[in-house]
Amino acid sequence: MNFHKQSPFISHNRNPSTALFQFPYAFRRRTLLPLLLLLWLLLTDRSSVCLRANRSPKILDGSMHNVTAMRDDTVEFRCRVENGAKSKVAFFRDELPPKLIAYDESVFRRSDKYELLARVNGGSDWILRIREVQEDDAGVYICQLNTNPVLSRKGLLELRIPPAISRSSTPAAVEVREGNNVTLTCVASGNPKPTIVWRRSDKQIIRYNGADGYGDSVHKGAELTLSRVSRRHMSEYLCVASNGIPPDESWSIKLHVLCPLTNPPLPNSPLPSPVEPIVIPQSMVAEAPLNALVVRIACTVEAWPRPNIVWMFGGQTLHDSSRYATEQSISDRYKSVHVLEIRNVQRDQFGVYKCLASNDYGSHFGEIRLIEVPPSDGRSLIVSLNEGSGANPDDEAGDAGGEGAEALEGWHWLPPSSSPPSVWLRNQLADKDCFLEGVGKPIFHAHANTYYGAWMRDAYPRSTADLHKRWLAVHFEGDSLAEFASEAELRRGRPSLSHALPHPFRGSNSVFFNGSFYFHRAGTPMLAKFELNSRRYDEVQIAEGIAHKYDD
Repeated sequence: MNFHKQSPFISHNRNPSTALFQFPYAFRRRTLLPLLLLLWLLLTDRSSVCLRANRSPKILDGSMHNVTAMRDDTVEFRCRVENGAKSKVAFFRDELPPKLIAYDESVFRRSDKYELLARVNGGSDWILRIREVQEDDAGVYICQLNTNPVLSRKGLLELRIPPAISRSSTPAAVEVREGNNVTLTCVASGNPKPTIVWRRSDKQIIRYNGADGYGDSVHKGAELTLSRVSRRHMSEYLCVASNGIPPDESWSIKLHVLCPLTNPPLPNSPLPSPVEPIVIPQSMVAEAPLNALVVRIACTVEAWPRPNIVWMFGGQTLHDSSRYATEQSISDRYKSVHVLEIRNVQRDQFGVYKCLASNDYGSHFGEIRLIEVPPSDGRSLIVSLNEGSGANPDDEAGDAGGEGAEALEGWHWLPPSSSPPSVWLRNQLADKDCFLEGVGKPIFHAHANTYYGAWMRDAYPRSTADLHKRWLAVHFEGDSLAEFASEAELRRGRPSLSHALPHPFRGSNSVFFNGSFYFHRAGTPMLAKFELNSRRYDEVQIAEGIAHKYDD
C-alpha cells in the first residue's frame, strides 16, 4: 500500500492550471481569514481617519466682512463655522494686547455696547453686534476658533465721519500789524479726510500779496497765507470743511489789522500815522422828565485795536446796577456803538455823562448832557435813541416808507425823523392816532440760516421786565414768534418762549411795540396786530400798491 504524506500547501489536483491557486481548507481557516480581517481593519481605520479629517471645524469664506458705518449706527460681524458643534468661538479687538469681547456664549466687555448671538442659522453662525458705533469703535475685529492650531478671521469696521473743525487749533480771531504777513489755519478731522476752502464773508476777493495783489474768490487748503497785509484785508474769513459726509462744517476767523485809526487811504497813498480813538456822541444834549422810566444815550467809537469803553458821571465810573445798564453793538470793521441806559431817572442823575474810549494808541471821550424837562401828563416816559441817526454803525440814511404809503386810511407813514435824537414818548393807546415809522436797515446782532427776518425790541415796553427782551421773526418760520430774555440769549440762539401766531406772517418789515407784534399776514393785503398777553388779534387792509406781492 502506497502511502504518501501530503503537504498542506500542495494540491494533488491533477489539473496543473489550478493547482497553484487552491489551498487546503485548513490553511484557509487558520491563516487566510485572519489576514483578510487584518486588511479590512486597516482599510476601515484609514477611511475613518479621512472622515475625521473632512469633519474638522473650520471658518467659512464670507465670514467677518468689512463694515462701513455712520456714527450711532448698529453694526454686525458674522463668523460662519462649519463642523463647529463642539467648538467655541471668541471675538477680539485687534490691539496690543488683544482685547477679549466675547467667548462662547458670554460677553466679557461692555454688555451695553456689545451683544453676542451664538449658534444661529442652524448653529453655524456667531454674530457680534456693536451698538451706536463711535470713532473709538473703528478698527479690526477678530473671530477665533479654539482648534489646534487656532483658526481666525479678521474684519474691519470703518466709520464715515462728517467733518469737524478743531476749535482749539483754529482761533476765532487773529491780529496782525499792517504790512506784516499772516497765516490763517483751519484744522479739520473726519473720514474721509476733509478738504478745506476759504472765502471772505463780505464776498470780496482774497488778496494774497498786498491790497492790490493777485487773488481768488475761493482759496483751497488748510492754510491761507496773506502777505503785506493792509486794512483792506480786515474781514471775516470763512473756512468750510467737507468730505462728502453731511453736514459740512464752517468756522469763521476774524482778521484784525492793527493800523492807523483813520479812514482807509486811497490806493497808492502813504499810510497815515497812528492817532487816538475817535468818540462821536449820539447827541450833545438829551432831554427827559423826572422819573422817566428809561433814558438811553449812546456814543459811536471809531478805533482799532478795539478800545476799552467806560461811562463816567460826576467823576465816577458807572457799572451795571439797578440805576444803570450798558450794552454795545460792534460792526465788522472799525466802529462800535455803546449805549448807556439810565433807569427811573432821579434829580441827582441829571448832568454830564462822559463816554471814554482808550486803546494802545491813546484815548478820547465825548460828552452828553442830560437835562430835565417838565412832564406833560405825569405818565412814565421813555427817552430813546433815534435809530437812523447814525448812532448805530449799520444805519443808513434814506430808508423811507414804501411807495403809496399815504394811501393807507387810518395809518400815517413818516420818513426817518429829522428831530433831535433824544425824544420822549407818551404812552398813546388805541384812542390816539397811530404812527408807523420807517427807520434804518437792521443792525447786525447774530447769524441766521435765512436771508429774510428781523430781530426786534419793544420800542415802548409796558414794564421794566420787557426792557431787555428781544423777539425774532424768521421769514420761513412765519407761524411763530421767538422770545428771548436778553440780547445775549438772542446771540446764543436760546429762546425762552415761542408764541404761536393765529395767522402766518411773511417778510421782514415786522414791528414790536407796546406788547404787540405788527406784521404782514401772509398771502393777504392785511396788516395785522397780535397782542401777546391777551392773544387779541386785529388787522387792517393795506391799500393796493403797498403790499406789492401778498406772498413776499
